[in-house]
Amino acid sequence: MNLKDFEAHIVDKIVDRGYNYFAGERVHGLEKVNTGLWSAEVSGTEIYMVQVQTHRTSIKSWSCDCPYDMGSVCKHVVAVLYEIRGKTNSDKNQKPVKKRKKSTKDKITEIGEKVSREELWNFVLELSRYDRNFKNRLIGNFAEFLDEDSSLKYKTIVKSYYKAAQDRHGFIDYRSAHILTDPLYDLAQKASDLLTAGNNKESLAICKSLLEEVPLFINNMDDSDGGPGDIMYSVFDTLGELTDAAPPLMKDELFDYLLEEYPKQKYHDFGFDDHFLGLFPSLISSEEQEGKFMKLIDEQIITEASKSYSSFAITRLLNSKVDYLLRQDREEEAVSIIKENLEYPDFREMLANRSIYHGDFDHAKSLCQEGIEIAKKEGYSGNPVRWQKKLYEIAGIEEDLTEQKKLARQLFLDNQYHFEWYKEWKSLWSTGEWAEQCEELIRDLIKEHQRRGYGGSEYSGRYLC
Repeated sequence: MNLKDFEAHIVDKIVDRGYNYFAGERVHGLEKVNTGLWSAEVSGTEIYMVQVQTHRTSIKSWSCDCPYDMGSVCKHVVAVLYEIRGKTNSDKNQKPVKKRKKSTKDKITEIGEKVSREELWNFVLELSRYDRNFKNRLIGNFAEFLDEDSSLKYKTIVKSYYKAAQDRHGFIDYRSAHILTDPLYDLAQKASDLLTAGNNKESLAICKSLLEEVPLFINNMDDSDGGPGDIMYSVFDTLGELTDAAPPLMKDELFDYLLEEYPKQKYHDFGFDDHFLGLFPSLISSEEQEGKFMKLIDEQIITEASKSYSSFAITRLLNSKVDYLLRQDREEEAVSIIKENLEYPDFREMLANRSIYHGDFDHAKSLCQEGIEIAKKEGYSGNPVRWQKKLYEIAGIEEDLTEQKKLARQLFLDNQYHFEWYKEWKSLWSTGEWAEQCEELIRDLIKEHQRRGYGGSEYSGRYLC
């Protein structure tokens, strides 16, 4: 790519979001740290570090420590590319480049030093009358100073952000999504800042408002940039810190609140339910609360069991019980749950790992063999390989080379001829022994191809040797 036309090589919506970050002055501290190497920070849900390597106007490589995994270029990198192009002035015919942040800051500082408080306040009032987004951001940023019920005022603010971003049909497309997510990011960050400042009550009020409202917005907007999800994760992070910092009465309040919210379908639709389960253990301080927590999981298991493909969800729920009991040093109870649910592969593997840890290899191997039989019977093509891998691990611990050779060969054949298992199998033989093994493998592969009707006389696995 080239700084002159990098937009042509990147998905349009990523370009648009990156440009919005650039125009919104979210790129900070751009500097040329070495020949052709640029470094900058971009403020999003968190502060992300971006590096770009250039040679003259050519873009050689880039990196960003954000979790984006939907393509090779994220919006943070695009924002920095715009910033670099503006700094180097490599193409004057591109989108207009904003003034350097430092110059803008200097102008605002100069105005602030000269304008009277009354003039500034009148300007703010006037702007608030005509710019709904500005008004909403202003109220959201200083809402803790409003003498109103915390839970109601923040819900009103969040809903105002949502309304301001909607089109005439009530939908928020990807070009307008930032009108909603940007102020919500700020509000989520405010919750974190208030918690750091010791204002637990106000922080919790913001978290509750975002937690309850954001899942409702997702159904009526283009959330392909992951913005709403990032906001929710930020909220859960703050709630996690709050469970440690809050006094006992507030912990009880938060426990009851989460107990009431968790069953609501809006959280389960988008996978936020797991984050609830992660908060409960730190809030439980009595047998009564523990009983409510266990009952909550049992009721959700019943709900999940009525659905198709419920195995994964039920495993996660049972695992929440196991994790809680282990945190309480109640291993015997945790193991009891594991043993009662061996039909779920994760629990069977947990018990096998426990047996390996205690040196009971025969029991571990028995669990794996049973797992293979169950997997074959139920037709789960991936699970036999799972247990073969575990058996191979045990054979390595026992230094049973014969069994390792047998299992490595089988894993190569059963795992779609995965080359890593071929290399593993080959490594177990001496150079002299390998030639004979390889010839035998080639003969078996030719027979298998003939059996499947692929022919065989023209097939050769000589590359394997």
